[in-house]
Amino acid sequence: MIQTYVVAVLQLSYADTHPMFTKQNFPNFFRVVPSENAFNAPRLKLLQEYNWTRVGTIYQNEPRYSLVSCDVVILWQSKIAVVLKAVLLDAPQKPASFTRL
Repeated sequence: MIQTYVVAVLQLSYADTHPMFTKQNFPNFFRVVPSENAFNAPRLKLLQEYNWTRVGTIYQNEPRYSLVSCDVVILWQSKIAVVLKAVLLDAPQKPASFTRL
């Protein structure tokens, strides 16, 4: 990725949503899907719609999710407190079979 920045090669991504690929950091990188950060405003609107002032977050321990989760400034400015942050350290394993209850 750094090489494309140095030689000013345009690069298109059809799938990457990682928040680190910002216009400031990668001015020649364009995506056709929104960044994970693009969903923060709708999340905030949902919280405001239900008048929630205290929330918790659960996210997988991967940079693309932890960067979004760490962006709590918008919540703080909206007077919404993050009272719990839970991190899933490993991706859940797919069970071999399901048991019907």
